[in-house]
Amino acid sequence: MEKTLLDFVTEKTRALIAAPTCCSQLKAVAEDWLNAAGTAQEAEATRRYVAEMEADIMPRGCWPSPNPKWEQRSLGRRTPPM
Repeated sequence: MEKTLLDFVTEKTRALIAAPTCCSQLKAVAEDWLNAAGTAQEAEATRRYVAEMEADIMPRGCWPSPNPKWEQRSLGRRTPPM
């Protein structure tokens, strides 16, 4: 992983671990990824990290819309009409 991307993912991973709503399983996998970053185990740790995030984090578009007139856009994001 190139340094700029590695730094970005490391920063976001630390923020995720610090979040009070982060479940213990995701926290453990994220910590494993931090320990593996920059080593030969990084690729496998990245696969486990991404799989755990996909299993634990609900996409934004799955929540009911607070305003039924909002449009569903790509990637499940809800945005107010212009």
